[in-house]
Amino acid sequence: MREIEFRGLNINGEWLYGNLAIIPFTIEFPPLEAGSYISNKRGVPFACRVRPETVGQFVGLLDENGKEIYEGDIFDPHIKGFGPCVVRFNKGAFVFEEDGGQHNLGPIHSTVEVIGNIHENRSY
Repeated sequence: MREIEFRGLNINGEWLYGNLAIIPFTIEFPPLEAGSYISNKRGVPFACRVRPETVGQFVGLLDENGKEIYEGDIFDPHIKGFGPCVVRFNKGAFVFEEDGGQHNLGPIHSTVEVIGNIHENRSY
């Protein structure tokens, strides 16, 4: 079975990893503000609020160095003629974008190296 995991930046700029919960409205008891939350593996509190625009899903693949690849990551494909690429989710599949074109991520994942993400590298 494929592992389903998300990551997102909290308000302090720290990456959190785990299950994603989106609370559409504020709950009065127990008090909980509307927003996006990722479970806290430490256990307390159960979940921490993250910035929704930074949430990305683990694609289920590792790069050539064994690093997990997430939606929003930027990678170097080490393929002549290809520059840095961005991982996106489109039409039910994870793809990578390069110069406006979209390509299937699966066949090349073991030859790529994650070099950043679109949330910390604003030029993408």
